[in-house]
Amino acid sequence: MLYSPTVYNRAWSQHRAPRRNSVPIYEYYCPDCDVEFEKLVRLAEANAAQDCPECGGRHTQKKLSVFATSGGSTGTGAAASSCGGGGRFS
Repeated sequence: MLYSPTVYNRAWSQHRAPRRNSVPIYEYYCPDCDVEFEKLVRLAEANAAQDCPECGGRHTQKKLSVFATSGGSTGTGAAASSCGGGGRFS
C-alpha cells in the first residue's frame, strides 16, 4: 500500500527522537579576578556579560572557543583533531 507524503511525514515525525532545546557551554574570562569559567547559556544571551562565579563581577568577556572535528576536510582552515589521522585509517 502506498501512502501519501503527508501521511508518511506525519508517521515519521511521531517515531523520530524528540528534539532537545540545546543550551551550549560558553567559556568566559573575568579580568577583575583573572578567572576563566564555563557556563551554560542560551544562544540569545551568549554575548551578554555573565556574572563571574568567583568575584560576582559583570565585566566578563566571552572567549573564542576552539573545537575539533574529524572527517573529510584536510584544508588549512580546518581545526586540528585531537584524535589524529584526520578521519583516515592508517
